[in-house]
Amino acid sequence: MQRIIICVICLVIVGIVFSQTGEQINAVEIEIKNTIETSINTFWQKDYQGWANTIIHNNNTVGIWVSKTRNVENSGWANIGSQVKQWMDDNPLPLLRELNITFSQLTVKENMAVVHFHYSSKDQIQKDPDYIPMKCFWVLQKINGFWKISTWVNIGRNSYRAVASEKSDMEKIIIDCG
Repeated sequence: MQRIIICVICLVIVGIVFSQTGEQINAVEIEIKNTIETSINTFWQKDYQGWANTIIHNNNTVGIWVSKTRNVENSGWANIGSQVKQWMDDNPLPLLRELNITFSQLTVKENMAVVHFHYSSKDQIQKDPDYIPMKCFWVLQKINGFWKISTWVNIGRNSYRAVASEKSDMEKIIIDCG
């Protein structure tokens, strides 16, 4: 009888430990997903400061956009930040979008996370029911208690159905990937 009581107590303790670990993982996943959603929303809302707050500001930051008409790799915060700022200044009207983000994989190891997700917006789907969502692979790091994006690869899969037009490089990227 005493062994059964000890076994039950051990099982309860193990259950509590695993449930707390699960809750901690879920909280971390929610923080990471919120960072990604904030980054995408502030980008389309042309809120440079809000968007910049989600990105790591160092020379190792990398942003890659791949589409049918353009493949662009930007390295270093100074380069990425200035290009995005210029684009937002040149195109100040916000695109208020209701996002549809589907997270396919989210792997967290200590202060690093790798996330694979697809995203589109409801207006894109309404305009084109066959719209193919953007495929994204992002790496985030936890710095000073906050998750920040260090690397992103966005693949504008829908662009392979589109016809290229005579636009600037950044406009082509936004059209193809957005």
